[in-house]
Amino acid sequence: MYAISNGLIVNNRQKLVHLDYLKAICIIFVVITHTAISSDLRIRFLFPFYIDMAVPIFMIISGYTYSMSLENRSIHSVLEWFEAKNFSDKFLRIFSPFIIAFLIEIVDKVGIKNIIDLRININLKSIAIGFLTGGWGPGSYYFPVLIQLLIIFPFIYFLIKQKNTVGITYIVLIQFLFEITIQLLKIPVSAYRLMFLRYLGCVMIGVIYYLYKDVIKDVLKSNTILHILFSVGFVFIFSLRYLGYKPLIFKFWPTTSFPSAFYAFTLVYIFSKVDITQFSIVLHNVLSILGKSSYHIFLVQMVYFNSKLDNYFLSSFGLLGQIIVSITICLFIGVVFFSIETRLRIRRYKII
Repeated sequence: MYAISNGLIVNNRQKLVHLDYLKAICIIFVVITHTAISSDLRIRFLFPFYIDMAVPIFMIISGYTYSMSLENRSIHSVLEWFEAKNFSDKFLRIFSPFIIAFLIEIVDKVGIKNIIDLRININLKSIAIGFLTGGWGPGSYYFPVLIQLLIIFPFIYFLIKQKNTVGITYIVLIQFLFEITIQLLKIPVSAYRLMFLRYLGCVMIGVIYYLYKDVIKDVLKSNTILHILFSVGFVFIFSLRYLGYKPLIFKFWPTTSFPSAFYAFTLVYIFSKVDITQFSIVLHNVLSILGKSSYHIFLVQMVYFNSKLDNYFLSSFGLLGQIIVSITICLFIGVVFFSIETRLRIRRYKII
C-alpha cells in the first residue's frame, strides 16, 4: 500500500526509507573522516559523537536489514541461509563491486604509464594480501568484515530468535571473551581491524531491534531506558576522547566498540522518529539513492583517497574545499557506479 503526503510517496516499509536516509548521512560521514582533518579539529567539532558513529550505525542497520531479508525469504534454518539462491545473491552484492574497485587500485598501484609502456611489475604476494585485507584505501577492512558478517549472521540471528535473552547473553559473553582474548594473546591491531567480531554487539542490537521492535517501542516509550542507553554510550565516548580514559578491554578502536553501540543505537532509534513525510520529493530522492549506493560510494572513496587525489584539492582549495570536492566526487561516482554495476550484475544473474 502507498500513501502520499506532501508530495512524498512512502510505502508500508517506511522503516527502510529511514534507514536509507541514515545510510546516506553516514556514508557522507565516512568521506569526511578520511579527509585531512586534524585530530584537534575532530575533537573540537565533536566528531566522536556523530562522524565516528558511521560504521557502528551501518552494522546495526545490517543486523536489521539482514534479519528482514531472512524473514522475507522464509529462511528457517542456518543451512537455508547458505543455499545458493540466497547466499550467492548476497555474496555477489558485496564481492562484485569490490573486485572492480580492487582492480582499479591495482592499476593505480602499478601505474598507468607502466601499463601503457608494458613495464608491469606485479608483486603477486602483495596483491593476494591486498585482496584478503580489502585493498589499500582507507576503510579497506570493511570488505573482509562484510564477508565474515555474511557467514556468521545466521548463527547470530537464530541464537537470538530461538534462545531469546539466553541467546543475547551468549552473544554478549562472546563479545567480551573476544576482546579479552585479543588482549591476552596480544593480537596486533592490524589483524584486529579485519575481524568482524569487533562489531558483533552492533549487529546483535540490529537483530534485536528487528525481532523485538514492538517490545522495544513499548519499553522506550517513556524515554527513560533510551536516556540510560544514550548516557552509557555517551559517557564512555566522552571519557575516552575528552578525559583520557584507557579501558582494560576494547582498547582498539574503542570509540566504535560494543559500549559505544548503545549510543549508536539511540541515534538510529531517534532518527526513526523523524517525520520523513515533511521532506521534499527532491530531498527524498537524493537521500534514497545515496543510501542505496552507500556501499559503492564507500568503495569509490577508498580508491579516491588511496590515489591521493584529495591532496591536490587540499593544496588548491584548502581543507574546506577539499572536503566539499571530495564529498561531491565520491557521491557522484558512487551513485553512477551503483547504477551500472547493479544493472550488469542483475542482468548476468538472470542469464545464469
